[in-house]
Amino acid sequence: MCHWSACFHFMVASIQDFPENSWVTREGLQNRSMIRQYTTCMFRSLCHMTTLNYGSRGVPKGITDLWVDIISMMVGTVMYTLVLARITALVTHSRVSENVYKSKCDELCQYMRLYRIPGALRERAICHLASRYQGKWFDEKAILMELNEPLRREIISYNCSNLIKKHPVFKDANPLYLLELLDKLEFECYQPGELIIGRGTMGDCMYFIDKGDVEVDSRGYTQILSDGSFFGELCVMTDITRRQADVRALTSCRLYSLSISNYEHVSKLFPKAMHGMETQAQQLLQDLKTIIE
Repeated sequence: MCHWSACFHFMVASIQDFPENSWVTREGLQNRSMIRQYTTCMFRSLCHMTTLNYGSRGVPKGITDLWVDIISMMVGTVMYTLVLARITALVTHSRVSENVYKSKCDELCQYMRLYRIPGALRERAICHLASRYQGKWFDEKAILMELNEPLRREIISYNCSNLIKKHPVFKDANPLYLLELLDKLEFECYQPGELIIGRGTMGDCMYFIDKGDVEVDSRGYTQILSDGSFFGELCVMTDITRRQADVRALTSCRLYSLSISNYEHVSKLFPKAMHGMETQAQQLLQDLKTIIE
């Protein structure tokens, strides 16, 4: 654009046969070398398009030069605005998730200030968001639903690969069963000290531990579960409807939950594959009965 503007400046003066008040005449460029003429025109064009100055000896004298300068400045201003807008858009779009996350955090902070939430609880809420989204806000379900089913399931399988490797129940499981089961899992995140399930509450799902440690406390019987374990299965796989233990996070935990309805859906499709977890649930039920007795 600067090149064409430079050529335009010299061409207008040349068409008029270099009048005395022309900037070319005032600069004494008529008989100079082509490289000198082009360099001076380019400098003048850049000065106009960046609106630094007139690029020559003061304000143009002729009306023609004035209009040429006006056009050059207007084109330069428009181009500068377009380039700046484009760069701003690129920077903004490159940080969409970070900006949304910051907006959500600000919104949460304003909400907690409005209702005067205690400081300790505020800190836990902010820590939960930081742990859950790691500084970037996104709708995982919406993103995965944009993909076709094979891609979606492959990504889910990769995300849950550690879970599959760490538990013997899944070691030799049918791949189709694993894909169906993993597709039904919901990701959840808990901070140290948080109560995941409470004894006596209604149970509507079970949990798989992807990463972290939890403490299971059932009537004085305490057990530590870690990566690859699952808990809460009694309310899903037996007739028991209420939780039989308190489960609390000992460390930052990444869990996957499986609801009763999704469990029933998978168990109907793969009844034999679910046998391992159901057997473990029945054994746990027998252990609880023994403890009670």
